[in-house]
Amino acid sequence: MIRALHRWPGVLAALLLTVLALSGAALSVYPAAERLSSHQVGASLSVADLAGSIAASHPGLEQIRRSPSGQITAYWFDGGTPQAAVIDPATGLDAASADPDVVRRWLTNLHRSL
Repeated sequence: MIRALHRWPGVLAALLLTVLALSGAALSVYPAAERLSSHQVGASLSVADLAGSIAASHPGLEQIRRSPSGQITAYWFDGGTPQAAVIDPATGLDAASADPDVVRRWLTNLHRSL
């Protein structure tokens, strides 16, 4: 009787831990891929020059953030609407959208809910 009662909660816990481990492993790949795809800046470009070129292309600039992978993201308001973009550090222009893809958002929500 005790064995049967112990088996089903154990199976449920094992299933939850497996889903948690697999979603965490999948999410751990994203920073490495972000590091490989981010543009690296040469030593000739200063931070002030980069910030000036970003501010020139986005007049309502609020914040510039650099992630540990080296990706630079700019946040600004355009007519009261918040905007964000990944910035190419060589030019100071938009390189891509800063919104995460649907799969990454779903995996993050799944992992955090567990």
